[in-house]
Amino acid sequence: SFFQALIELPHCTEWRMKRIVGEGLAFVSPCNMLWKVVLILHLFLLSSNGLPIGAHQGVEGKKEGAGSMSRRGTRSGSHKPFPWKRGLQALEPSPQPASLVETSVISSRGDLTCGVNATQAFCWGYALSGQVDLSDFASDSASKTFISMESMVQIVHEAGDEWKTLDVGIDFACGIQLYTDVLYCWGIGNQGQLGNGLTQNSAFPVCTLPDVASVSVGKHHACAIKLDGSGYCWGNGRDYQLGNGVGAVSTTPVLVQSQEAWLQLVAGDKVTCGVTVNGNLYCWGTDSTSSENGLLGLGGEPVAQTPTQLGAPSDYLDPTSDSYDTADEWAGVYTGFRSVCAYTNFGDCFCWGMVVQSYLTASKPTRVITSSLSSGNPGYIVEGVSVGNYHSCALGTDSESLMGRVLCWGDNVYGQSFPGSIQQTLQVPTLVEDLLAYDVIAVSASDFHTCVQTQETTICFGEGEQWLLAPCAYHLWLALLHK
Repeated sequence: SFFQALIELPHCTEWRMKRIVGEGLAFVSPCNMLWKVVLILHLFLLSSNGLPIGAHQGVEGKKEGAGSMSRRGTRSGSHKPFPWKRGLQALEPSPQPASLVETSVISSRGDLTCGVNATQAFCWGYALSGQVDLSDFASDSASKTFISMESMVQIVHEAGDEWKTLDVGIDFACGIQLYTDVLYCWGIGNQGQLGNGLTQNSAFPVCTLPDVASVSVGKHHACAIKLDGSGYCWGNGRDYQLGNGVGAVSTTPVLVQSQEAWLQLVAGDKVTCGVTVNGNLYCWGTDSTSSENGLLGLGGEPVAQTPTQLGAPSDYLDPTSDSYDTADEWAGVYTGFRSVCAYTNFGDCFCWGMVVQSYLTASKPTRVITSSLSSGNPGYIVEGVSVGNYHSCALGTDSESLMGRVLCWGDNVYGQSFPGSIQQTLQVPTLVEDLLAYDVIAVSASDFHTCVQTQETTICFGEGEQWLLAPCAYHLWLALLHK
């Protein structure tokens, strides 16, 4: 149709012009006004057909970048070291800007946190010059600027201010425009991580890729799944983490080589992993970082230039064990900077890279949690996993109470794995008993703290000097940890 033809315009980074907006540099394409006309026409057609305004049509992939690992979804944030208090932090609602009411997405992997309410996006925390628009702040280009929740920066793209979702990395972020599914990125772009063909910073969103279903932002590269299930990555690819077989930076999205449609792509540091709609798990990039080995999960293979399939979950189990079942498939994965964890349809959890026992390294998936479905005994069914800096946490459903539980392992120096405990290392996944009164629906393991989202509130434990709260939908509360 004519409308579809307009939607499928060529990549919008072509035909670019520059313009100065405030004190920053933004990019705008001549198709900007055309998009606005198309959007108005689209809304008119929807209302004429009796559909509610805001109903999104088309195939949508798994939503990523929610700032936490929910049941069957991923993304965690991370924070630099802060003063800390051991134990659960009491999170009482406090008055906050109306702009964060009904927040539906929150994401952070560094000092800057961004959230999407019903349709609008805001960022707060600590930002580098060029990371977001700091024209309203007395900023110093040599240091980070603090943005309080009372003075949050609204993120506006060239076609408006409505967003579907977003994901935040160390120093850049990407978001998907509502209705049109166009992907925009902003922030530090010195390694092409904004995907707009340049290596310049942009405090304002620049158009990266059309027809996007989900996005994942890693350390210096990002990946997205388009509506047709194809995968694209861009940014730093020197370690082959872009999945196109080339060990070089790409300033524009390149196709991830695959014969299968992607269900999930998660960008890490030197490794990217993904799960396909067929339940197969792939990883690619470089097996080692400066401190860790085995991140590819391929038994020590140093490099995988293109997506390389790992075995089925049963390939990493003893065939004589009671929990061995060849029917199990991969359901989700989280690519951290030091380790990778994945979970299965049966609820088992596997990790590789830096894993559990005294920080031993495993070059192949090692089962760290056996689900009640696999063992036939009371226990937990893992439905999500989040990998922090030196610790990891899994979200599992209790087979008896059917409530969401959190199990953590690894570093506990700040109480980020087991609040209130003086034990510095948990060598096996351990139930966080202080959360037994809550039905947990999401968990996010960051550098030195952990946050969980329950049916009623958000609770954080580990390192942190001050907690700022913002009300959001379904009577939940979002917590922001800052210096």
